[in-house]
Amino acid sequence: MSKPNSTHIVLVLDASGSMNSVRTNVTKGLHTLLAKQRDEINSPCTISTFSFNNYLSRSKPFVNINDFQFSSYFPNGGTALNDGICFAAVETTRHIQNLDEAEQPEKVMVIVITDGHENTSKSYSRTDVKNIIAHYEENYEWDFLFVGSNQDAYATGTAMGFKSGKALSFAASGVGVDHALAAISNSILRYRRNGAPRADEFFTSEDIATQNRHGAQS
Repeated sequence: MSKPNSTHIVLVLDASGSMNSVRTNVTKGLHTLLAKQRDEINSPCTISTFSFNNYLSRSKPFVNINDFQFSSYFPNGGTALNDGICFAAVETTRHIQNLDEAEQPEKVMVIVITDGHENTSKSYSRTDVKNIIAHYEENYEWDFLFVGSNQDAYATGTAMGFKSGKALSFAASGVGVDHALAAISNSILRYRRNGAPRADEFFTSEDIATQNRHGAQS
């Protein structure tokens, strides 16, 4: 039996060169997100982060939200989006399988943040992404969110296997990033408190309207 009311957050973050213009906003926004999650004391929460450009990297896995520190973020290179998503899912599964059953998370939320399209993956294809998302959502009830800019994230996410209600387009600007990370943080809190909502309620109509006002593609 898994750990009651526990959530594991898997953050899959684009670290390609195009993210450099919003590097400060990403860093500050993630610090704010972490602080807000630490205030939710009634549901245990762990986090792992994965970043992708031409290469893949990860933080120490399954860190208690109270102890996790988001540190260096220096975007450069291309966008190995497929590799980033699939690597994160495979590595998270491997770690969960190595945990005692009583310590395995009850809920897993994978959040992908990117400002570009796939261009440098070497190991995984879009079909692999679709298959992995379908496998984990159907068999393990994981939830995969796609938050993207410089594209219609609803159309792009759906083509990759994400449910349309689990996608959010954000404006390619500092203010767009600020609002996107705030929306993600609120979605995580709702998820931790109440479990997975209906597919169209991961992000609110106000989240979408705010991004549209700032020029998000849709």
